[in-house]
Order: sequence, then structure tokens, then C-alpha cells
Amino acid sequence: MEIRFDRSDVLALLALFISFITMGISIYETRILKSEQEIMRSQQKASVWPYIEKDINIEYTNLGTHLQYVIKNKGVGPALIKRIKLQHADSIISNDYQNASAFFSTFFQDASLRNLTIALQEKQVLSPEEEVILIDIYADRYPNDIIQVSKLFELELSICFASIYEDKWLLKNDKIGPEYVEYCPD
Repeated sequence: MEIRFDRSDVLALLALFISFITMGISIYETRILKSEQEIMRSQQKASVWPYIEKDINIEYTNLGTHLQYVIKNKGVGPALIKRIKLQHADSIISNDYQNASAFFSTFFQDASLRNLTIALQEKQVLSPEEEVILIDIYADRYPNDIIQVSKLFELELSICFASIYEDKWLLKNDKIGPEYVEYCPD
């Protein structure tokens, strides 16, 4: 049996070959476009990345001790504060003035604590470079107050914050930087 190809058969096979090549090119282009979209998505998220840092400022003068516990958004996008937890050993410090005053008076003599402001507010937004004073204390000086106040560095702070794309991070004071998490743990 002899196979004969006429001109229309050759043209049909050529068209089929060109169709396969075109399909392969389309699949390759689709993969390239998908990887470009993933790169663009990651660049978009990086353009609004928040980064919260904490700082404790203590100033001793002849008249008194001024202590501030501060957080600052050092990132390029807003930080949505989901949860703030501040504790020392087993004591959880809440935004309630009575609770906070009772806790901090253990570090200062009762008569020495002059002013206490506490602002542990959740569901707030920190703009880039915005700073929030979580705790602001002013107290009179007393003997051995430096040793007593230095124990405040043992405060455990954890802040769950998110970007506008709901990527969430957990800042803990035992970590050097924020730790990426999928959710804010309880």
C-alpha cells in the first residue's frame, strides 16, 4: 500500500504543525505572565509593608524619673494594630487606669508616682513614621529607684499588626524583628 500526499495533505500537516507550535508558545507566554503577576503582587504588598519597633526611654533628673514605652511604625505603609498585650511575669497590664496604676506603683514608691498615662489601644492605625506612647510615667526620685525601674525592661510586649492587604505580623520583645504569622494568636 502506497501513501500518497497531495498538495492539500501537505498544507494540512503544515497547518497542524504550526498550530502545535503556536499552542506551545501560548502556554509558555501564559507561564511568563503568571510569574510576572506574582512578582507584581509581591511588589504591591512590599510597597505598603508596615514595620513596628518598640523603644523604652528612661530619663533620670534630679527632680524625677520620666519613663516612656513607645512603638513606632518604621515601615512604608500603615500598620493596623489588631492586638496589644503587655505583661510582666503573670500580671497582664490592661488599658484600665486603676489596674495599670496598681501595677506600676509596685515599681515606684506610692508617693513618688506622679503621672501615669497608658494607651494600649487596639484597632488603631499607625501611619508610616508615626509614634505612639503606650506608657508614659513621671515619678519622683527615691533611693534605689534606678534598680527598681530597670525591672520594667522585663515587660513582655506582643503586638499583632497587619498591612492593608491583611498580611499579619507579630512583634514580640524577645525577637529582633517582626515575625510573619498567618493569624494573630490569642
